Amino acid sequence: MAEYLDKTEVDLGNALNQRSKSPLSSFSGGERARIELTKLIAEARPLLLLDEPTSQMDDRRTLESVALLYRYLEQGGCVVMSTRNEHLLAVADQRIQLPQGR
Repeated sequence: MAEYLDKTEVDLGNALNQRSKSPLSSFSGGERARIELTKLIAEARPLLLLDEPTSQMDDRRTLESVALLYRYLEQGGCVVMSTRNEHLLAVADQRIQLPQGR
């Protein structure tokens, strides 16, 4: 399942190589989120449970992550996530909307 990572437009490998001597704490929240998402997908887990996976990403990085998730889904993976991100909501196969506060 993870072989499609070679085809992704998300060039995390290059980004990580450029910063290989930088401590993880020097990465932005969005960069760390992309790294964690990529690691989860690379582990070829059949199901991902994600809580606001793009909350710290800008629009460009969010769209790259959506593309990455689609490739994961095309390989037979399943994603269940909570999000308020309009990009992710727009491409969801199914949506369950919880009631707003009281």
